[in-house]
Amino acid sequence: MKILPWLFLIVAGLWGCADPAPSASCELGGQTLELDEVVEDQATCQVCQCQANGSLSCFPLPGCVGLPGAADAFSPGGGGPGGPDGPGRDAGAGGRRLQQLRRRRRPGRAWRRGGGWGWWRGRRGACPQGAVNGLACAPDGTPIGGARVHAETTDCDGRPVTREAFASADGHFRLDGLAPGPTTVFVTAGRFQGRYDVVVLADRSVPVDERSDKECLPSNSAEVAAITGEYDRIEQIVGGLGFDFTAWCGDTLGNYGGRALLGRWDLLSRYDVLLINCGFTIDLTGSAEGRQMITNLRRFVAEGGAVYISDLAANVIEAAWPDKIRFDSEYFGTGAGIDPCCTCIDCPARCGAQAEAPRPGGQCRGGLNAGELLCGHEPPLEGFGDPGRRRAQIIDPALRQFLGRDVLDVNFDQGGWMGILGVGAGVDVLVADGREPLMVMFTDPASGGRVAFTTFHNEAQATADVQQILTALLFQL
Repeated sequence: MKILPWLFLIVAGLWGCADPAPSASCELGGQTLELDEVVEDQATCQVCQCQANGSLSCFPLPGCVGLPGAADAFSPGGGGPGGPDGPGRDAGAGGRRLQQLRRRRRPGRAWRRGGGWGWWRGRRGACPQGAVNGLACAPDGTPIGGARVHAETTDCDGRPVTREAFASADGHFRLDGLAPGPTTVFVTAGRFQGRYDVVVLADRSVPVDERSDKECLPSNSAEVAAITGEYDRIEQIVGGLGFDFTAWCGDTLGNYGGRALLGRWDLLSRYDVLLINCGFTIDLTGSAEGRQMITNLRRFVAEGGAVYISDLAANVIEAAWPDKIRFDSEYFGTGAGIDPCCTCIDCPARCGAQAEAPRPGGQCRGGLNAGELLCGHEPPLEGFGDPGRRRAQIIDPALRQFLGRDVLDVNFDQGGWMGILGVGAGVDVLVADGREPLMVMFTDPASGGRVAFTTFHNEAQATADVQQILTALLFQL
């Protein structure tokens, strides 16, 4: 029992050692930095953090240009403003003085009384980690709920690992468990992706971009092609979000541009996302050119591409993936095969069409000529959906998170839309009215390529709910 007083003294001594907050400080350019304080040096493009042992941990500052000659003059422990030459001395050819050092907001200590053993573990060699935070958004600033955020980093044993997190419904995210130092962070929403270089600091969370609280994806973060139709303008939502896209003609004024895009792999393979609007007038059956388009569409998805198809463009799915969706429709074809100029992909000069030439007015690609007005003047099928409002259920969790609810108001202002009678294996129902699917999607298990089909779309009848869920669908492709 005599050992108990000694044991009590030992434990009390250890607790006493851990009780006061550590008082380490660092010297940089004649300035005293407190523990965990961070300083940016725009001249040498470094960011430094004061460590518990009194040393500085410095990393390159992303996106910084610096001043000529400043890097040679700067060293946290050597000459120049951080060394024995003392404050106020010029820093080499750049003429930099101490005033160019910019202090960041002090993050607070890694350990506090009752706050855990962060300081104790740091003294014993436990690996420090940091985090990044931000708000995922489209180029126009629209938050992207559910966006995936990830980075390649190393764990405490130096092994490479991938850390990931997902943005909340309002687009905010925090990615933890990152090793200190320069790190590339990726923000991904469907096929749209942005990359950001950031310096991770130990025991704190830093914004991915210090200049803004938003990490908005670049306008060219995915290559998007849209084939025009008569009754949908999904590309208007894409452009409204600030993303770039290229429109190819596929409507009643002429569809040579769309035929060339689908029939020539050298054109189709440029893109990550393909949008095919309702009222698409290209008949994929009955010709060698149509069979080539089907082959290319299947290859596009098999190699990881994403396809959006709406309503009276269902003939694309019936031709390319006939076992996936069973439609309530009648197919009658266009009869355009009688004129080779109405089916050709690499058309002869006599047809007068140029695949990548803009249509007069510039709405889409696919040179227009008088003869082409006789090609594909109507979509090659029709549906039997009844007009009226539907109170639909949002089944897909990602779409529910993006909209923040599980019901959807859909207005079919006209009849003749493409109803879905049933779906095949591997097809997910995203939105339904009772047992009737209204929006579905299937994924290639090998490549991750996706095909989404929706019965409602971006036309005059589109409610605010429909606009929102179509936006969410684009970020799921």
